[in-house]
Amino acid sequence: MGLTDPELVETGVLQLFLRTPYSCFLLFFLTKFIPLFLYPTGFATVVFLIMIFLDLWKRSWSFRSWLALAGFLSLFVGGNFYVAHWISHSLEVQHKPLLQNPQAEAIVILGGGVNPDLPPRQHPEVDEAGDRVYHGAFLYHKGYAPLVIASGGWVSLYWDSGENRSEAQDMGKLLTALSVPPENILYETESENTRENATFTAEMLKQRGIQEIILVTSATHMPRAVAVFEKAGLQVIAAPTDYFVTGDPDITNGKLGENFKPLNLMPQAKYLTVTTNSMKEYVGLVYYRLRGWI
Repeated sequence: MGLTDPELVETGVLQLFLRTPYSCFLLFFLTKFIPLFLYPTGFATVVFLIMIFLDLWKRSWSFRSWLALAGFLSLFVGGNFYVAHWISHSLEVQHKPLLQNPQAEAIVILGGGVNPDLPPRQHPEVDEAGDRVYHGAFLYHKGYAPLVIASGGWVSLYWDSGENRSEAQDMGKLLTALSVPPENILYETESENTRENATFTAEMLKQRGIQEIILVTSATHMPRAVAVFEKAGLQVIAAPTDYFVTGDPDITNGKLGENFKPLNLMPQAKYLTVTTNSMKEYVGLVYYRLRGWI
């Protein structure tokens, strides 16, 4: 086949390249491997590593070198796949998914997964933890409880105008869009943390003679949430959602896994976020115990 062959001209260089035996490897290298070192997390890790090697090579180890090592380890350890899965799973496994058919008096959904309807948004939107609202509506439609309590306090949303609105109200809009009747939604609008979620919600429910609830929050947040709601005097049925570790028997059985992939050790922002959130929960558990809140 010559360079002027009609098939070559019609097919194009890219199409011919994709037919070569090594095209899959090259495409993976260019689109998956190289970018890991260019994204901010990977790039910063590489920079710290270069600084460490330069100091070792020049034999000029100093306080700056220790800082570079600390920065490298924090990104390398906190941002890799295996550490993120392990620490997240250690929290998620403490409360199993709600598989039975319980009968409770109310479903309590904790805030933390809703973004307000600030322009250009046309309605409240959800982030990664927005599964909480969907799961609460799902449980309501399953007939597990006749009431849904949206618990999330006041936050400054409109910095220019100074207008405040509770996250619970935005959750209520989404619940209504998910066909939960407005008359069956109650709002706890004053809390700013998990303890206040429990305290203010418990006060509101006890006035209605409600003692037993189904608690909906992220699986990593559930250990602290259950403990503080029980401390507030409520009987709690945990209904965790927003799982991070899914469909991996090696990880869910507490093993590193036989199919170890070195590329998963490369720090990525999404895994760093998971590790950070899980560490936050452990810090919260310790703090709440020290304060006597759980």
